[in-house]
Amino acid sequence: LGIGVAMEPNLFEGGGVASFHGKNLKHNIGFWPRYKTCKTFPVVDGAQVRTCTNDNGACCSEYDKGEDSNRTTAIILLKTPYAIGFVVALFLHLLLPEDKEEEEEEDSGKEMKVDPVEA
Repeated sequence: LGIGVAMEPNLFEGGGVASFHGKNLKHNIGFWPRYKTCKTFPVVDGAQVRTCTNDNGACCSEYDKGEDSNRTTAIILLKTPYAIGFVVALFLHLLLPEDKEEEEEEDSGKEMKVDPVEA
């Protein structure tokens, strides 16, 4: 599971780390596009533009800091192989029942006591 994420870390972030258009791609596509965290979109020629206004990442005038930090946290968690392994292990630990301990036979562990008076 972790190896697959390590092989393709940009699966959840649209566009990956592309040089010029990377910010535009992160803004418009992906698991959780960044435009969903935008508070104020830029105005071009009197009209509000919901996509990027140029090829260099001028996509939003102001981001909602809380939503943007939650988005960044979720994407970092999903891009890190060890974090995904931890989350899957945590859910499996919560979902799967614990193994029952085998009870040892009580008779096999006891020593026989002999009363010397009766013998």
